[in-house]
Amino acid sequence: PGEVSGAWSPYERGFEGHENVDARDKRAVGLWGESLVYQYLVRNFPDCNVEWMNEKEESRCFYDISIVPLEKGSNGSGLRSELRSQTIFVEVKTTASPSRNVFQLSLPELQFACKPGVQYHIYRVYGAGGDAARVQVRVVEGLREALEQRS
Repeated sequence: PGEVSGAWSPYERGFEGHENVDARDKRAVGLWGESLVYQYLVRNFPDCNVEWMNEKEESRCFYDISIVPLEKGSNGSGLRSELRSQTIFVEVKTTASPSRNVFQLSLPELQFACKPGVQYHIYRVYGAGGDAARVQVRVVEGLREALEQRS
């Protein structure tokens, strides 16, 4: 619980179509990162329904993407097997910076993430819209568990 996966570059995994984005436009940067993570999750969870909540308009949900298993099984996605049997909620936090670790999480997002039984993961995207070789993604699995381990 609460593990942080290694960093990965989406461009090393064959992602395309992520052209430059104006780093001053926070909404555009956020959508850029959500789109990238959504594509990754769709590719890596073929046995799940992956839904991007903000694809058409801002949804005001406590998460950006949900992953709902359609059947049990493992497809090599890297997530622990016990997580594969329940819905995973993903919050994407994107920055144009290659190294800015600080991000905001609203109180309602945190309260939702800390509910018992909720699997809430943070996908942190660095270098959005810039040089493809510098884009990196880090994942914090199980935010509640990660916070409990640090307290």
